[in-house]
Amino acid sequence: MFFSTDIPVCDGIAAHVVGLAKRLRSRGYNITLMTRGSWHGIQEFEYIGFKVIKIPFYPFYPFHVYFHGLFVRKAIKALSPQPDLIHLHSPLVPSLPNKWPIVTTFHTPMLIDTSYVENVGLKTVLIKLMGKTTSYWIENGLLKISDAVIAVSDGVAEEIRHWYGFKGNNLYTVPNIVDSNFFKPANYAITKKKLLYIGRLAYRKGLFEIVHSAENVVKRHSDVKYVLVGSGPLEKDLRKLVKRLNLHAHVEFYGEVRDPNKILHLYQNAWSVLIPSYYESGPLTLLEAMACGKAVITTETGLAKGLVQNGLNGLLIKPKSIEELSEATNRLLSTNKLCNNLGKAARKSILREMNEESNTNSIEKIYNLAIDKFNKTNTFVSSCVNINTDEKT
Repeated sequence: MFFSTDIPVCDGIAAHVVGLAKRLRSRGYNITLMTRGSWHGIQEFEYIGFKVIKIPFYPFYPFHVYFHGLFVRKAIKALSPQPDLIHLHSPLVPSLPNKWPIVTTFHTPMLIDTSYVENVGLKTVLIKLMGKTTSYWIENGLLKISDAVIAVSDGVAEEIRHWYGFKGNNLYTVPNIVDSNFFKPANYAITKKKLLYIGRLAYRKGLFEIVHSAENVVKRHSDVKYVLVGSGPLEKDLRKLVKRLNLHAHVEFYGEVRDPNKILHLYQNAWSVLIPSYYESGPLTLLEAMACGKAVITTETGLAKGLVQNGLNGLLIKPKSIEELSEATNRLLSTNKLCNNLGKAARKSILREMNEESNTNSIEKIYNLAIDKFNKTNTFVSSCVNINTDEKT
């Protein structure tokens, strides 16, 4: 399995990869994890029983992924034994030669993702430009080499068909899931009004809306505390905004957390979880919060469509709406009963709709389909080569 984020786990994609790897290992698969490293060279180590290989990465933007691919191909060819299948997890992983069966999961199509980035400087202009050029070309390349493509939501599948012109019949929707035995409600009552955000302090996450809405919320609830967990490119701007709005006493920048037990503790002790993103595909934070029995405030994007029913197992708001976020937050802070009812219904939704066994069965079936397609394609190509050779002879 190859992905572009860090190990130990610090983000949703890495958490998804490791969770899937654990489930597949229990079924007898031998899995090697590969991801980006640094310019120091190849690093190999063990992480919770998995072999991890970090491949050299040089930030030669905007061609960093192409350059990185040279090292990735070399590292895969050096594996012994050679892999039966390679599972790539996009965004921004390099294409590989057609020497192995390849499955690619599209977690976030960059063409769509970058279009929702806030305009907060030259860097964001460049990010949007890369989304339309180099990132788009990379993702098209992945679609061409993949024997099977997995989308983490129906929305992502539709985006791949519409915006990338994908017409293959090897595109499957398999939503992300979480370990509901680990992410579970606390066995004690929550009394402190802590509003939790977990994720990158990055673009299109609705973070500025969280801070601006806090200015309205604290006028009615002076005891509320916003806890922003994570790090990222917007942290400096967010801190400036908190200072300008005089919200120091109500907004805490918690920093990055990699320990799953600490993350669980944060969820369990939250009054509510805020996910007001402009765009999401299949956010694990949504599933983790719901599995922990938390009332979530989120936007109707990606996996939230169909999973979150407004007023029944969570609250839905429009993206970029400070007013709706303020109203929904005040509503949850005003009554513990509503929070409890939404949280209990959220937990039931996860247990009912996000079944680990059926999810893993789907992945395993797709692996087999990809291997069959690869073998048939190679047999056909080999036959053509033999025919041409015979004709020349």
